[in-house]
Amino acid sequence: AAFLGKLLGYTGQEAANLDFSVYSGKIKGISAADDSLYLAILMEQGYLDGMSLPDSADEKISDEDWEMLLQRIYPQIIRDAKEAETLTSGQSAENVLVTAADTVLSGIDADRISIVDGDGARLSKVTAKSASFSGSGSITLTDTKLDRLYLAAQKDQEIHLKLDQDTQIPEIMVSGGASVVIEGNGALGVVRVTDAPDALTVRATCSVINESKDAVDLEKPDTAQMELKSGAQEELVLSGYLITVMADGRELKSMSVAPGEVIDLSDVHPEKEGYVFTSWYLDEDFPEPFSQFETASGQTTLYARF
Repeated sequence: AAFLGKLLGYTGQEAANLDFSVYSGKIKGISAADDSLYLAILMEQGYLDGMSLPDSADEKISDEDWEMLLQRIYPQIIRDAKEAETLTSGQSAENVLVTAADTVLSGIDADRISIVDGDGARLSKVTAKSASFSGSGSITLTDTKLDRLYLAAQKDQEIHLKLDQDTQIPEIMVSGGASVVIEGNGALGVVRVTDAPDALTVRATCSVINESKDAVDLEKPDTAQMELKSGAQEELVLSGYLITVMADGRELKSMSVAPGEVIDLSDVHPEKEGYVFTSWYLDEDFPEPFSQFETASGQTTLYARF
């Protein structure tokens, strides 16, 4: 229940007005002081009606009840990228669960969107009360409006969030992970760290508040490193992205380019004895070419091909 509550983007604030004496009478150990509060929230929402309730907050429900609970909470479950095509542009949806990699959601208006192990997920022109990304991988948002985004990862998992200038998220919640990267020049409000990741990188203009009990190793937009202590807040301003230019294993140039500006390489002339320079690429294995009209949308390394 705690896992589902977090996937749905609930916070402790939504349990603030609940009478826990009512719920503790039904399930022992429910408390507003720990993750069992999500059980109370799910009960308040009616999702547990008619189900065999566990005797205590620590007890797991059966596999059958788990599947029933998923079906109740998520009228739309996307288990492969093909199923995402059933959600057509302009469609209104309730809660949507995505459990497939490389899924594209476009043009939908949803209540809550939950993405689990959905590396490569892309949301375009999506509107939702909240969205959550749980697991390891990347998520890209374009022209998307979310009231809240929840990023959750285990200690060995990494999350990379990229958002464009038309994306609006007043609040991002970060919980755990080996590395969490938030990058983009969209309209961000505050990043709240509820459980400190090993490393947090924020290349965006926003406030970062450490609400966890541990200090956070924070990399700021200018690549400066700092320790954000428990309870501390840092104001960040994104003025440019670091662009690094490589050729034959050597760094030719590094520069800061303002978000949205064209990355100008006209003064960079890579050379390699016995070879002719052909073009720039976005990966050292050369699968994706770099366009001369490419604009800065995140920290980037470019590689010369000869």
